[in-house]
Amino acid sequence: MSKFEDMTKAELAEVAKLYKVEDKVEKLAAERAREAGKGKPKVPGNDIYIEVLEGLKAERAEEAPAEAKVGKKIGNKHSSKGKTLAQVRSDFLHTKVEVIITDHDTSTSVEEELEGRVVNISWGNKRGKETARIKLNGGPQYVKEGALRAMETIKLSTNLKDKSSRTKKRFGIDYLAGWTEEKLLAMRELQKTKMAV
Repeated sequence: MSKFEDMTKAELAEVAKLYKVEDKVEKLAAERAREAGKGKPKVPGNDIYIEVLEGLKAERAEEAPAEAKVGKKIGNKHSSKGKTLAQVRSDFLHTKVEVIITDHDTSTSVEEELEGRVVNISWGNKRGKETARIKLNGGPQYVKEGALRAMETIKLSTNLKDKSSRTKKRFGIDYLAGWTEEKLLAMRELQKTKMAV
């Protein structure tokens, strides 16, 4: 019995939205409706949400190395039975993912070497604020989902005169699940040429 089976339909929909798999849920519901001989797509039930989320969990577990498995808790261990939506969300935000971070801020001169550049990203709430040191060297690294979500909200000003209009994302985040070694090396070379300009 998985932790998803203890959740309500609203909680399952929220978790599917959090993992960005709503489209897979809709496709599976439409497929089930076709199999049943109904023309109209079926409204997704708990069984469809659970099947998609369990499939995603298994898929990520196969892709991730042993030290970064999806669902690995950092900190205190909790029982998986009866988890609330807040606990599932917290588990997700503490899951480490392999990424390459690109810094699009060219307004400052880089005095440090490329290998030594880091940025501190704070995320969380007033009770549980966390800070992550993210390397900007263009290499693959494991970063918590919570820090990545915080990095997605940081914007740059595109107009030099009006700094209040921040529209461009400062950091580019490339998820590395399924990348080959050649693609990783090409991305690293691209990072180095961007920093040299």
